[in-house]
Amino acid sequence: MIDTLKQWGHSLDNFKHGAIEKLHELAIPLNPLSKFRITWDILAAIFIVYEMIVDPYLLAFELEPEGSLDTLEVIKLIFFLLDILLNFHTAFYYEGNLKKKHKEIAKNYIQSTFFLDLIASFAALTLLGTKNNLARLLHFLRIYRFRIILRVIDDFAQGFILLNGILNLSVLILYLFLLCHWCACIWRYVGAYNLIADDASWMREHDYNLLNNADLYIVSFYWSVTTILTVGYGDILPKTSSERIITIFVMFLGCIIFSYSVNSVSKIANTIDAGMSKKRYFLLYNY
Repeated sequence: MIDTLKQWGHSLDNFKHGAIEKLHELAIPLNPLSKFRITWDILAAIFIVYEMIVDPYLLAFELEPEGSLDTLEVIKLIFFLLDILLNFHTAFYYEGNLKKKHKEIAKNYIQSTFFLDLIASFAALTLLGTKNNLARLLHFLRIYRFRIILRVIDDFAQGFILLNGILNLSVLILYLFLLCHWCACIWRYVGAYNLIADDASWMREHDYNLLNNADLYIVSFYWSVTTILTVGYGDILPKTSSERIITIFVMFLGCIIFSYSVNSVSKIANTIDAGMSKKRYFLLYNY
């Protein structure tokens, strides 16, 4: 009996020490480059990209999420509310030093993206069960957070030359796709607005207004890509002043994006080539 009580007492002491260690671990802020935090940031980036794709489409076609999309909206809201709490518990680097004090972490987060995250999450909360175009537009505030996440992931991938180059190239392609997608959604929205306001609209030509949403989006995306890439086949033409202004703006934007893209691809290729050359030299030198 005495031996049994001693064993229970020993087990209780082990449990207490284990619980204290777990609480101590929870009290220590997360390292921003830890596997858990990087995985969480990747999920946050995926949700932000989802918003950047789905929200403009819903606004352009005046739709509301239904079924699985509606469920995903709730999951996304819960995730970003937890994300705000997690950001208050994640350390950060300042001038090469890892800052772990909770007071410094809170001050840094509040001064960076806290209010943007809070407004975007509040906007998502107001969208549950209601239609609010302004609230959906406020989701775009998370673009700034998206750039921060990409910087963290880029820092994590610095030691992997090829992976880092592929990541930078993928981000460039993603930005180009999002730009074309947003321009396509704006083009469709303005065309539909002009169709209602007066008889003139690019959607009247070839009876585009009779197409279903999916086909109409493909037509709009086609116009966006050909205009931004300065191809401009001329088969889809603006019919009103507002449509001409948008076309002019997108053409100017296309010139800037084309120059930036060529320069960025060249830098990425040079970085990968230089990194691989150093690696080959290191392997030959140590052979």
